Order: sequence, then C-alpha cells, then structure tokens
Amino acid sequence: MWGLCFIIIGLIFIMIFLKEVFSQVGSEDGALLMNLSMLGFSVFIGVKGNEWRRNNLRQRGFEQKEIVLAETPDAAIASVAKEAEGKENL
Repeated sequence: MWGLCFIIIGLIFIMIFLKEVFSQVGSEDGALLMNLSMLGFSVFIGVKGNEWRRNNLRQRGFEQKEIVLAETPDAAIASVAKEAEGKENL
C-alpha cells in the first residue's frame, strides 16, 4: 500500500511540474490539459481508493464479518465484541 502511495505522490508531482513548465512556456492549452489530467487522476483515485484498501486488508488476512454503524472505530469493535460475547453465552 505504501508503494502505491509513493507512486501516486510521484505522479502528482510530475503533473504539477509539467503544468508549471507549460505555464512558463506560455502554452495555455498544455496547462489546461495538465489541469484536466490532474482532475481526472484525482477522480480515479477517489473511485478506486476504497477498493485498493479492501484488497490490501484481504491480502493481509482480514475478512469482513458484518457491517456495523458506529460513531468511532472503537465503538464498532466494542459492539461486535459485545454481540459475540452474547452469542457465546447461549
């Protein structure tokens, strides 16, 4: 996951650098193209990010048991633990 993060940060820096080069040269079309590329890249990262996180957790051996709505991660863990404890007492 860290490797992917560094690749994404590197790509962002490259796009920013290219945008600045286009701006310095006076190519407004090139700068606009880089701005649109950065927007598209950001949307792509936003769409795929949760999927990458889920896959990373699966590769590390985690599995989804259920979905719990809670205020905090600790509250979610406590809720599942309490429910599991109740099932063991039956």
